[in-house]
Amino acid sequence: LALVRMDKLVEAESAFRSALAHAPHLSEAMTELGIVLFRRGCLDEAQRNLEESLATNPQSIPALTNLGFLLIEKNNFVQAEIHFREALQHSHDPQILLGLARIEIAQAHHEVATQFLQEAIQSSHDLHGAHLLLAQIFHGAGDFEQAAAAYEAALALHSDDAQAHFQLGMIRLQQNQLEEASDAFFAAAYINPTLAAPHLEL
Repeated sequence: LALVRMDKLVEAESAFRSALAHAPHLSEAMTELGIVLFRRGCLDEAQRNLEESLATNPQSIPALTNLGFLLIEKNNFVQAEIHFREALQHSHDPQILLGLARIEIAQAHHEVATQFLQEAIQSSHDLHGAHLLLAQIFHGAGDFEQAAAAYEAALALHSDDAQAHFQLGMIRLQQNQLEEASDAFFAAAYINPTLAAPHLEL
């Protein structure tokens, strides 16, 4: 777990495998190994570990939630929703609501997704991803002010998000607020100089 916090995922994977070699039915180790494998992009093996963990501990919120997000990556929204709904029966962790929102967005159910996102943000204001998803929904609907407010809320949490600065710049450009747009594009280009789009818009 310490290695995960240090973002040393290869070493963390080795440690969890060692734990499971000594205690093959330790569901927490299965879950954490599955999460590490998911973060490393090994989706099939990650899924197997998370499913094995759930076979041992069916109410594991981390296993249910991470398996839900993994299944979203595989575009298996039906099974993902089943796992998130099961998790929601035992916890109101805002990450569960975020997962359900992503499923609704994938199916173009934006009103329902917005409700999930707003509920998640009320539960925890430190949800960068929820603000970004809200911004994308509002932007797509042409509600520029609410979209801008959501991007600004996301940037208040993570000011180094170049894409959020860029999208905020696009909104200000559409509103003909050129100075604000320029500031946002400069910020995006400064944070990530390899992004071509902010330079083009400038």
